[in-house]
Amino acid sequence: MARLIGENPSSGALALVYDFVMKKLPDYIYAVFEPVFELGDECRSCDLILFIPHMGVFILDICAGHSVRAEAGSFYFMYPDGTKRMWDPSFLSDKRSFVARFLKTKFNISPLVYEMMCFPGFMEDPGILARIDGRLSPERVLFLNDLTDELSLMLKLYTGCIRMERQMGSEGKYDDLTDREAYSIFFYWESGVPAPERPGRPPMVFLSYNRFNQARALEIKTELENSNIFVWRAPEDVPIGEDYLIYEMEAIEACDAFLILLSSSSMESGEVRKEFDKAVAEKKKIIPILIEDVKPNEYYEEQLAGYQYRYMIRNEMSVMDEIIQSVESGRQVR
Repeated sequence: MARLIGENPSSGALALVYDFVMKKLPDYIYAVFEPVFELGDECRSCDLILFIPHMGVFILDICAGHSVRAEAGSFYFMYPDGTKRMWDPSFLSDKRSFVARFLKTKFNISPLVYEMMCFPGFMEDPGILARIDGRLSPERVLFLNDLTDELSLMLKLYTGCIRMERQMGSEGKYDDLTDREAYSIFFYWESGVPAPERPGRPPMVFLSYNRFNQARALEIKTELENSNIFVWRAPEDVPIGEDYLIYEMEAIEACDAFLILLSSSSMESGEVRKEFDKAVAEKKKIIPILIEDVKPNEYYEEQLAGYQYRYMIRNEMSVMDEIIQSVESGRQVR
């Protein structure tokens, strides 16, 4: 079942959706019912938010109404007891914008945020779709038949994603919502701390090495990524047909730490030296590791005079733990 953030919902329509979310959706999805988002003196609330890794953030406005009526250019949802609720698509757009700002401020992430309407009380109704088309696309409306199983919901959300992304166009640059970021949000709500204890993204280390040490570099990369550290390494992180040097320089600028594997061949490599000089110029956290039983040559001995380095001729967990801690500390001081 999905992971619940906060309290169970109270009203009937929300309770119906809650039952589906908690019984049918997988545990990598995080659900928040009736959340309140606060930024300074402003706040917004909504019925339900779903944080779905590698898809995005979905705001659901849940309505128990059974029909839609247009009066004087406004839309109203009619309820069985005769009451009505005015609806304006700008309400959802405002919430989407506010939630996006909240996530950027609190977590320093910019995932795509989508808004959807949800009618859990009845099956898909062409009449309602005809009335709201033009104000809110049919792909962004969930009916009871979309709340039967995980696949039905995901297909509808995915079509809604496509429609919204077309409408937003090049509105801005967005990030992928990773599993780690979704957990950060979950932890924030559950703990009540003012900021998440986990970083909004995994720490990133640039791995500098010579091609003759490629097998050794791959071993170290695997160990680091098993510890939730993103490792940037050429050539695999350079798109085909692109200038690898440009990508390397950009990656060094973005990284939290610079891990250099020193060997007899890498210390003579002009490319490794360019990478090292760039990292020093960018004031990056430098982590020097000697992977051969050699001493630093004259250049690196001078440049690394103030750095503590380690020998790691073969993988040693104690040294790997030190590397991981050093990368994490580089991220904290960035």
